[in-house]
Amino acid sequence: MAMALAEKVLEVIPLLMDYIRSEMRSDRHPDLSLPQFRTLLFCRRQPGASLSALASHQGISLASASRMVDSLVKRHLLVRKIGQDDRRQLELYLSQRGLNLLSGAEKDTVSDLREKIKKLPDSEARKIEESLSRLLQIFNLSENVATSKNRDLKKHF
Repeated sequence: MAMALAEKVLEVIPLLMDYIRSEMRSDRHPDLSLPQFRTLLFCRRQPGASLSALASHQGISLASASRMVDSLVKRHLLVRKIGQDDRRQLELYLSQRGLNLLSGAEKDTVSDLREKIKKLPDSEARKIEESLSRLLQIFNLSENVATSKNRDLKKHF
């Protein structure tokens, strides 16, 4: 049973993530490139991330990451702060404007997902919700999800 379930998770989760990414991208600001959008998503998940962490996540050079961050800072979507522990280190945070942009795209995506899920009987929807919650617990992801969703971003500004 565990093997079949593991295989099903590997089959389904990437497909769902592709769908969610596609929806989020379609709802992003038209002047925002896909790498810039991914940068904003990364900075929301990892507030205070370094330029090196961003470059590694995006698979780009530090110079490319720096240029992209410069562009997003000029558009008031990201904020750069000097590191508290190491003044040579920059910390990256979403600005309120960047957060609003992502929140809008996310709301539209949630609305689309809700319409699809509404087609399920309530009993099936509850089973899926319980199963997803259990997966979060098994992989110790529930705390990370909760803190990233409920983080008080204003403390960084």
